[in-house]
Amino acid sequence: MQTKITKVPYKTLNPGELKPSTRPFILLQGNWSILASNPITTIKFYKGDPHQHLNLIDQIQQTLNTINPPAANLPFTNGLIGFFSYDFGNQLLNISNATFPNTPLSYWLIPQEITIWDHDQKTCHQITNTYTDTETKTLKTLCDKASSPAPTTPDPIAPNKLTSNITKTAYQAKLKQINDHIIAGNTYQVNFAQQFSLNKKLDPLQIYQKISKTNFATYQALIVTDQFNIISNSPELLISYTKDQLVTEPIKGTDANADRLLKSQKGDAELTMIVDLSRNDISKLSQPGTVKVRKHRALMQLKHFYHTYSQITGTPKPNLKVSEIIKAMFPGGSVTGCPKHRTMQIINHLEPTPRGAYCGSAGFINHNGTLTLNILIRTLWQRHSYLSLHAGGGIIADSNTNDEYDETIQKARAFTQIIT
Repeated sequence: MQTKITKVPYKTLNPGELKPSTRPFILLQGNWSILASNPITTIKFYKGDPHQHLNLIDQIQQTLNTINPPAANLPFTNGLIGFFSYDFGNQLLNISNATFPNTPLSYWLIPQEITIWDHDQKTCHQITNTYTDTETKTLKTLCDKASSPAPTTPDPIAPNKLTSNITKTAYQAKLKQINDHIIAGNTYQVNFAQQFSLNKKLDPLQIYQKISKTNFATYQALIVTDQFNIISNSPELLISYTKDQLVTEPIKGTDANADRLLKSQKGDAELTMIVDLSRNDISKLSQPGTVKVRKHRALMQLKHFYHTYSQITGTPKPNLKVSEIIKAMFPGGSVTGCPKHRTMQIINHLEPTPRGAYCGSAGFINHNGTLTLNILIRTLWQRHSYLSLHAGGGIIADSNTNDEYDETIQKARAFTQIIT
């Protein structure tokens, strides 16, 4: 493989300038922005053994690493970029085989063209990876093995007015069932979500531009393909892995008033539970005695409200595989609850529809196995004219059903104001 890295004048990306011929492409935004396109091949995994799939992801990453692109002080130069759906996590833990219609469990590109913006340093680099015929054949063979055909499932029928999959009365009844599970000791916290859907044909690039302008978040993702689009305005990091450090930053606690949030016993309890879960998850990947809570209940300000979050770090064990990281961390505890496995079973029983991409993770896997993955909250799924948006929150013993319902409406507002 030949890699060409060219420094070009810094210019803020306008997603509206991306042309249909560029598709599929993936844009990740934060302190760095990464635009990846022109894939040599694509992984589209809809059905099969999730463990075998992760083993093949390991093989693909290791194959890319043997190609040995030149070292560069950039977050991503060669590797995989894409997402795992939440339903992939359900299958990984043998909870349910149900999937959101026409949504891949796992979708990844190996891009040949990458543009990277460093917004702090105001620099921009364009990267072109050119593979030999032998390398191309090997990678395509592996990616074909990691893929499975898309099902011939009819698209869901959405109403012409934004509608939830659950009434407020039914939502409150579900929260009563969650409280019964808490009293019985089956769970301590359940992240319960409702789904909104709408039949409306919209340009994904315009939606992304508007959400970025009005409510920018630090782990945004825009995934545009010929089959579906994902527009995510996520502020949450599932896992960052470099050879020196593992980092996870769970979010729990939401309020329009910062002082009230910091004084909230409920918010404190929600986050503390998930920090304990996240410490346990990251410790599976870390050297003994290195897991630390670097921040606890730090304040994050967004457009319409505040969150509290924590930062947990660890020193990674040698030679971690991508599959090990996913099995330890995915899905994120903040979007399941705790204990994770039993609570995911409860979610699967109570939520009316599978989550699909919502609460999955998008990001990149470098050729050397280092990676960064977000949590796909505040995320819009689009296929043709069908739009789907979930919003949820952590339910604990002293949750107020009216407050919890209102919180989901508040979290969805940034998107609903744009698409309705």
